[in-house]
Amino acid sequence: MKYGWIEEFADGTSHKKILDQIKKGSVVLECGCASGYMTKYMKEKLGCKVYIVEYMPSYFEIAKQFAEDGVCGDLMADEWYQKFETLRFDYILFADVLEHLYDPLAVLKKAVSLLKEDGTFLVSLPNVGHNDILAKLWHGNWDYTNTGLLDNTHIRFWGRNNLDDFFKDAGLSIIAKDYISVKTMQTEQYTATDAEKYIHAFEVLQERADGEIYQFIIAAQKREYVSTADSQVKDLLPRNEIIQGKLMMELVNEIKYKDLYIQNLINELAIRNNELAMLTASRSWRITAPLRKLGSFLRRITGKEKLK
Repeated sequence: MKYGWIEEFADGTSHKKILDQIKKGSVVLECGCASGYMTKYMKEKLGCKVYIVEYMPSYFEIAKQFAEDGVCGDLMADEWYQKFETLRFDYILFADVLEHLYDPLAVLKKAVSLLKEDGTFLVSLPNVGHNDILAKLWHGNWDYTNTGLLDNTHIRFWGRNNLDDFFKDAGLSIIAKDYISVKTMQTEQYTATDAEKYIHAFEVLQERADGEIYQFIIAAQKREYVSTADSQVKDLLPRNEIIQGKLMMELVNEIKYKDLYIQNLINELAIRNNELAMLTASRSWRITAPLRKLGSFLRRITGKEKLK
């Protein structure tokens, strides 16, 4: 995702959720700092010492004024790692960065060795499983845009169930999962002309628990450290059980409706049985009994004759 200069961070944004987790006075490595809007905030508001890595020279020139030191270069190369290999950081940030890298796992593995034993990775990743993307894919479309979920510089993608394995492969354990959401048909993937074309897909997809997650916000620490800390993962992602519970309630209501329908049939049958009992007990029924017997006899006789 691409961003210009930002002075303040609105509540509920991925950057604000990341910055709110950083303790004052921390030593931070910010990978992919862009023009340094988060760098500036961490230095001036949190009193942090921030080291930066940025690929774009024009952005780096702006950001370096707020940094202790930095490297203008490619995260896929070794220059940044060699520059900072003697340092250890409280936090390492990859805010909207890993999806731009050819091999994000290799970069993450290198960064692990620069983290303090109790240090934390703070990462934001776009959710490729957002309803707006799946609705388009349903109709055979995979549309890159200038910014957003399918930013035209994104080359790696994650869904909800890929997160744990990805960080585990880097030697990390997730300690917190958060997210920001954007409602279906309100991302940059959607346009007003899509409404009628994709309406069936949207109707089906709206029941997905994570269908409106726009970005995942992940906090992760070294696996060895987490194994000794005996702490529970703080998982704020919407639960599938909510949807399953809703579907179960719909099933229960359907069963109740069918039970009521069957009970009505039983009641109707009981009424008809009562009417029949009243009819057979009536005087007219008794008077016409000989005629019914004669009719029955004639039908039997007629039936035998036909059989011959």
